[in-house]
Amino acid sequence: MGSLFKLHAPYHPAGSQPDAIKQLVKGRPGRSTLMGVTGSGKTFTLANVIAQHNKPTLILSPNKTLAAQLYEEFCQFFPENKVCYFVSYYDFYQPESYLPAQDLYIPKETKTNQEIERLRIEATASLMNRDDVIIIASVSCIYSLGNPDDYKKLALPLNVGDIFSRQDLIYKLIFIQYERSDTERNPGTFQVFGNIVEINLPYYKHKLRIELFGDRIDSMQWVDRMNNNVMEEVTNTIIFPAKHFVTTEDKKRAAITSIREELRDWLPQMEKDVCRDRLSRRVTYDLELLEQYGYCNGIENYSIHLDGRKKGEKPFCLFDFFGERDSAHLLQQACVFAKASPHGQDERACGEPAESIRERSERKKGGDFLLVVDESHIAIPQFRGMYSGDRSRKQTLIDFGFRLPSALDNRPLKFEEIEKYFNDIIYVSATPGEYEFSQSKQHVEQIIRPTGLVDPIIEIHKRENQIEHLLSEIKEKSSKNYRTLITVLTKRMAEELADFLENKGVKVCYLHSEIKTSERTELLQKLRLGIFDCLVGVNLLREGLDLPEVALVAIMDADIESFLRDKRSLIQTIGRAARNVDSKVIFYADKITRSMESAIDETNRRRQLQLDYNKEHKIKPQTVKREVQKSISGIQKSILEASAAHKKQKEKLKRMNQDEKLKRIIELEYEMQKAAERLDFETAIKLREEWQYLKSS
Repeated sequence: MGSLFKLHAPYHPAGSQPDAIKQLVKGRPGRSTLMGVTGSGKTFTLANVIAQHNKPTLILSPNKTLAAQLYEEFCQFFPENKVCYFVSYYDFYQPESYLPAQDLYIPKETKTNQEIERLRIEATASLMNRDDVIIIASVSCIYSLGNPDDYKKLALPLNVGDIFSRQDLIYKLIFIQYERSDTERNPGTFQVFGNIVEINLPYYKHKLRIELFGDRIDSMQWVDRMNNNVMEEVTNTIIFPAKHFVTTEDKKRAAITSIREELRDWLPQMEKDVCRDRLSRRVTYDLELLEQYGYCNGIENYSIHLDGRKKGEKPFCLFDFFGERDSAHLLQQACVFAKASPHGQDERACGEPAESIRERSERKKGGDFLLVVDESHIAIPQFRGMYSGDRSRKQTLIDFGFRLPSALDNRPLKFEEIEKYFNDIIYVSATPGEYEFSQSKQHVEQIIRPTGLVDPIIEIHKRENQIEHLLSEIKEKSSKNYRTLITVLTKRMAEELADFLENKGVKVCYLHSEIKTSERTELLQKLRLGIFDCLVGVNLLREGLDLPEVALVAIMDADIESFLRDKRSLIQTIGRAARNVDSKVIFYADKITRSMESAIDETNRRRQLQLDYNKEHKIKPQTVKREVQKSISGIQKSILEASAAHKKQKEKLKRMNQDEKLKRIIELEYEMQKAAERLDFETAIKLREEWQYLKSS
């Protein structure tokens, strides 16, 4: 059997890579740790390992910025395979919460990014119908996602010649959470023009046009969304649900009954009348929406009822979508919909699509996938901490009548539940933690870089006159067209130092946690292009960032023992200067701490091994060459465009005079009322945001 994955690379493994690849391949399946120094090509090593294994792969990253960088790299390595991107789709997320001391209820408020939401659905849909899939995900993938079995069972197979009335097709699309809209062309919507139905699938770049002749599908075509050109004629396809939280009609009815029973049993246990009344009204309203539309705001809080899980049983998440890609699930699709449809369906509609799917489908082992945890020293602690914080917030909501106790089961996975998926896993880090070493059956070191680059020289400079010294170092590197990274301890220090350097004529910017993900990517791109010569940050400059133009890393307050100045953090920060042959690191400190000493000793150990290897093989170090993309990744470009559209709308509102604002406020109030009457609360929330902005300006 040939390999599922076809690796495209302009170079061959070098340095420590060949031995690392050989060991990691030999150790599969199992648990391994890859300790690779910064710039040693860990991503290329992983690509080679993936290429030698015929199984889907999930790569976890601790944040969106690194995930976007990995996505770009793997798209280049595997252009013939399916590389997907799965991160949190919230540009803004404020969870539902209650503060008893202030008697303040804070409703859930979110701003979702449609492009990221589309890519999440593309990832799960890809897992359902192909095997050569690599998904780059953030740790948000351990949150509840909906039942993958229901997602598969509700997939709608279509063949040219199938018996389908126009009314049945519309009903079934709505049943799997597609919205009919004659004006919007957003992913997850469809339009009807006489006997033609056009569907904007959230996981495909083209829209699907279905032409009916009477009660039969006459033709299907993939059509360009922009200019309506026909791209391809198709005879069969499968339409996957537009959202992850979907359920069958039988399960929906059972869930409604189960929610009512829980409400009835829980209300007598609540002491305060106001809490009982609040909970009763909220749940009753949600049940009405579920009965009528199959969906309500906060539906995830009823996931245990909709999934049919037992109390305390783990929720489904992205890991579960790597399960069995079995044609038997899809064989029953048309029959499932026939039962759900109010109009019924004949035997041919149940049988014919199933036959065509059987011919194309192949049974696969359930849950057999390769898991890679990138920057594992960060990701593993993140996994450990997510559950407790989520539970504390939800318990308060339950105690004061905002949610049923079953809301606790809409949660991220506990760490022991996550560990059950660690069957075939590679932990990757320049500084692995104790957990990774203790759990792995083999430890693989990757110290020698293919470029011959060695770890940078570390200088220690007293704090006295440190700013003047730093300024002269920055200007020296800038004169050679190099960049500088400066790491400080607080956001305020980052902003103040950036302001000071700017006043001294340095082209500088700052980067910390309050800078949005899309803006961080843009700042890093501008740094590489030379629009900025210097970037000041807190702890966002450590892991995984590939910035070959950086030749100086300055660590301020290096002798203050803390999380940001422990051995692991210092080694990671030093690694930012490991992609340029002229690079160095400066510790600004008045004493040498234990963490500093350990980081310097480890850096010197690695440096000596690298120098010895270069001498033995007569290698001359070379600075990493990497083209500056128009955007750090194609996906980030789409995300930036979505954010730019929001900014453009705000700028337009700012330019309105007072009369225009008053007129627009009246229009918005009318539109909000109409949206609420249609129970279209998502539109109402968007309108309310604009209304609030205008009222406050």
